[in-house]
Amino acid sequence: MYYNGVFKFKKDIKVFFHRDGTNNPSTRGTLPNWFYYWIEDVHNSPVKAQLAGKNCIYAGASPGRFAEYNGNYISPTYSIFNDAVGNEVYNIPFAVNRNGIDVLAASLVHEGTHRIVDLNQVNGIWPLQGSGGDLDGDELPNTLEDARSSFGYDKNMRFSNAFIGFPYGDDEEVYCEQSANGQTGDSTLDWSKDGKQW
Repeated sequence: MYYNGVFKFKKDIKVFFHRDGTNNPSTRGTLPNWFYYWIEDVHNSPVKAQLAGKNCIYAGASPGRFAEYNGNYISPTYSIFNDAVGNEVYNIPFAVNRNGIDVLAASLVHEGTHRIVDLNQVNGIWPLQGSGGDLDGDELPNTLEDARSSFGYDKNMRFSNAFIGFPYGDDEEVYCEQSANGQTGDSTLDWSKDGKQW
């Protein structure tokens, strides 16, 4: 700090942005702060390797959905919805309790895993959906489901009994969520009001 042109002291401060505001440098000024700042953090984290580029778009409101992969493994796009800013809590088939930037990071890993499943099928690493190597048509090979049978996967059921109540769908969704479980953003970079640092 300077007073009358004379240096007096120096002090580190923390500057917070309002999570849901739009006062960021985005080209149109329409992106919420959480998306603008968190997406950069997530892309600079280990999650980046799974996203195949910065193909994330802000998609606004969609109750009950965090993110969505466009299904195009060549040119993937990940739509991020407003729910990715909130909380995610469930106990089937494993316990999840995450919030803020961690929901976004985990959602992107989940959606990126859908793309990996598609690539595995297209490249012949995994059998095609509904073929003899994927009896139940859930896009997971029988061999993978057999190897994970102790966790509850059943190669004969697209919605395995162990996952009844899982909020997001069939066994492929469970597999994608397992890949995402434990993934986090860097909360030390989340300097947002009503975020993890506030």
